Amino acid sequence: GVHRLHVTKARIGGDALPFRRAGRGFPTCALRRCTDHPVGTVFLSDTLFSRGQTSGLAIRLIGREGAIDLHVPPGLFAALPRTAAVP
Repeated sequence: GVHRLHVTKARIGGDALPFRRAGRGFPTCALRRCTDHPVGTVFLSDTLFSRGQTSGLAIRLIGREGAIDLHVPPGLFAALPRTAAVP
């Protein structure tokens, strides 16, 4: 079966990132791909967004079941609009 993730925090290295959990009405499709259950949104500064575009980012999602380490490659940042970054 498929299990839902219950993410409550996001970090890069030891630094916390702004994270907002997805509500029930949250859209389940992004970049023309649909997922089963979105867990939320990680907000990046312009600096982190730029770093992501050049070298990707390693992000840790933390929840009640433990932590998941993700690597987001630079190519995924190229597909996002620049307005996705938070000043």
